[in-house]
Amino acid sequence: DDLESYDCHLDDDTLTRALPFLCNFSSCLERVFLGGRRPSNGQVEGYKTDRFSVEDDMKMNNFIDLFSGAFRAGALPNNVWIAGLSCSKETRMHINTCKVCRNACKSFPLSSVVDFEDIHVIKKRYRFRANLFDDDIFGLNVCLKRTEIEEIILGRPGGKELLQSKARFMTLLGRGVRHVVITDDDKVLYVVKYDDAVLGQINRFIKHSAMDVTIFPPDEVIEAIRRSFAADERDPLPPREQCYLAESSFNALKELGLPIEETDFLNEDELCYGYKNSYFSCDWRFY
Repeated sequence: DDLESYDCHLDDDTLTRALPFLCNFSSCLERVFLGGRRPSNGQVEGYKTDRFSVEDDMKMNNFIDLFSGAFRAGALPNNVWIAGLSCSKETRMHINTCKVCRNACKSFPLSSVVDFEDIHVIKKRYRFRANLFDDDIFGLNVCLKRTEIEEIILGRPGGKELLQSKARFMTLLGRGVRHVVITDDDKVLYVVKYDDAVLGQINRFIKHSAMDVTIFPPDEVIEAIRRSFAADERDPLPPREQCYLAESSFNALKELGLPIEETDFLNEDELCYGYKNSYFSCDWRFY
């Protein structure tokens, strides 16, 4: 029962029935997870190519193609999030001409496709939720480079507007990676850091968009960044006193020209006020 060494298989009957079953509920679907649960401990995981046979990999690629066809035919709504699938080439080789992934990028909802490359960043936000063992269960893993994904997006109706929209920028700001920290006195803290992948996407948006992000309303920018503290985009934010933005991430966002200040994120235990609050110094708790 070693977590790193066990065999998995795709159930043919499930593969045959899954998509027709989901289409019966297309009017009310929001999210669909396709994966398995380990009998020994109930932990959930999505499809990982290194734990399946080559034959199963071929079945998975055909399965992804079926979903692409369902989206293009209108059998599935264009706002449903399909999770747990992965192109079989992802862990074996990078082939930019992968027909399965190109078809998925042309067919899946734009709101999903726009995050295909950096889906691993989003997945990290869920590593501390519920009983999820595998951090690869959210979204569809594709083997294409970001440049090719965006080329396909630009060729789709509404793609250019999505990539360069203010809403997209605010979504990117909410993609900081949330870490859960348990202190020595058993308090729960939430620390957000932005890794190079997310910062790179934010930087590319600023360079390629015609919008001047420096004049965005500060309150909107701050709220978008704070969304990173939520466990899920639909969940409420934790109490402010439990939320800490890493100093390195604040500095990186500030250098990109965002209209934010230290006091927008520092907590009381990080601030040291001077005489009659005329000045302050700060000691960031997390770097």
